[in-house]
Amino acid sequence: MSYDPYRSPMHYSTPYGGHNQSNREAVLARVGPAGMGLLVIGIIGVSLYSLSLIANILFLVTGAADVLQDDGLEMSAESQILFRAFWGIVMLGANIVTLMAGINMRRLTNLGLCRTGAIFAVIPCLSLCCIVGIPFGIWALVALSGPDVADAFS
Repeated sequence: MSYDPYRSPMHYSTPYGGHNQSNREAVLARVGPAGMGLLVIGIIGVSLYSLSLIANILFLVTGAADVLQDDGLEMSAESQILFRAFWGIVMLGANIVTLMAGINMRRLTNLGLCRTGAIFAVIPCLSLCCIVGIPFGIWALVALSGPDVADAFS
């Protein structure tokens, strides 16, 4: 067999008949960086939505919600804050799933959760970093769709 410097080292056999990298290590090298992207997006989203939820609760408790009253809407200030808090809880949950997907992609566990977290990162209304979340979510979905990925996940 001739040596090709541009070919991946995992294609060459060792003198003992095995490959230089195991299948699991090769899959981890492929899905690991995308998992790190989902992890960072999840950390940012969980941090900011937690702060938003705390701020909404403080607005309700202190009565500062009246200052935020939007006269163009027919909703009361408390209803607006409750709606924002509810949507914040939904987005916080989606970002927790994205965060857990990033962690599980780095560990090669729970393929279903990894795919769900990548899909949540692609949906613009659920991801805080929609400009960054969409490319990382697509990258994670492409990395998770390889034929040998399902075998490497335990």
